[in-house]
Order: sequence, then structure tokens, then C-alpha cells
Amino acid sequence: MRACLSSLWLVALALVSVCGAAERSFAQEPPLVDGSCEEYPRLGAKRLTVSGDVELYVYQDKHYVWLCYGYPEGSFGTLDVKLKTAALPAPLNLHVSAQLGEWPADKPDLAPQNAESELWWNAVGWTANPVWVNGMDKSGDKPRYRFKNAKARELQLSKRRFGRGDWSFSMEIRSVKGGDGKFYDVVFPKAGEFYTLKTF
Repeated sequence: MRACLSSLWLVALALVSVCGAAERSFAQEPPLVDGSCEEYPRLGAKRLTVSGDVELYVYQDKHYVWLCYGYPEGSFGTLDVKLKTAALPAPLNLHVSAQLGEWPADKPDLAPQNAESELWWNAVGWTANPVWVNGMDKSGDKPRYRFKNAKARELQLSKRRFGRGDWSFSMEIRSVKGGDGKFYDVVFPKAGEFYTLKTF
């Protein structure tokens, strides 16, 4: 009987140990690009103030870098990131709105010129949550797209594509709705400046 209880105690202890390890492993799972920044504080992500309404989280593991920022309700929070790394032959502009796209930062004429352009959706080695299309508004003379936005804008960038070492980037976040109800754009860090992220 005593041996049986001892065996049961060892099994229970092993289960607690396995469950605890699983919980710790789950706590360190990388972010999911779902338009929420909720997991970033738990992961110990770096937090940067972009404006009075926008906080940016920066997180990385050995494979990827994530950028995530929230914005007030009613904002669009669309984005252009100018990114310079040693692995890139020239700086890139990464664009996130209702569509994703990339083009050389110093050649804006190569950006898509309209919503129907075949140059959209050419993102290589990165992704983000766009402003979602949410059906059609058919109440007027012509149907119009309806849009729905997440609580946050989130990007995931591959170190395989962009390399390691110093990454320099600047961000222009558009259509942030301030407390006065007016929309404004945010440039981070400041116009003409770049933030340096040391990647490993």
C-alpha cells in the first residue's frame, strides 16, 4: 500500500512538472500576427512612445522581428516603414493599408499607382495585418467596399530576408484619431531620423 501511494505521488509530481514546463513554454510562444499587442508585455518586448495615442512594441527571436502598435478606436493606423539593413542593397519602403506592398524607398515612382495595380502583394519575407475588407455597402448608386480595422497594426519581418545586425527604420503612421476627433499622422522617431534596432 505504501509503495502504491509512493508511486502515485511520483506520477502526480511528474504531471505537475510536465504541466509547468508546458505552461512556461506556452508563455514564450512568439506573437501571432492577429492585430493585437496583448502578448507583447508578457514577452518582455521593448516599448517605445510614438505619440500620446500610440505605443510601439518591438520584439525579436532568432528568426523574426515583430513591430506592433495600437491606436485609438476609429483610427486607421496605416503604415509606411522605411527600412535599411546591411543585407538590403538599398532601403525599402514597406506599406500596410488595405493592401501590402514594398518598393525601393528612394524610388516612390515604383510604388503601386492605384488599388488595382499588380504591384500590390509583393511582400517577401514579411507580413502584416491589413485593414480588412468587410463586405460591400450597396446602399448608394454604386457598391463600395466596407472596411474593418483591428485594434493594432502588427508586422513580422524575417531575419533570413533582412539579415542580422543593425536595422535602421522610420515609420509614418497615418490617420490616427486624436482625442479631439481629428485625424493626424505620426512620424517616428522624427522626420529625417531613423531608429536603430540591434538584431541578433
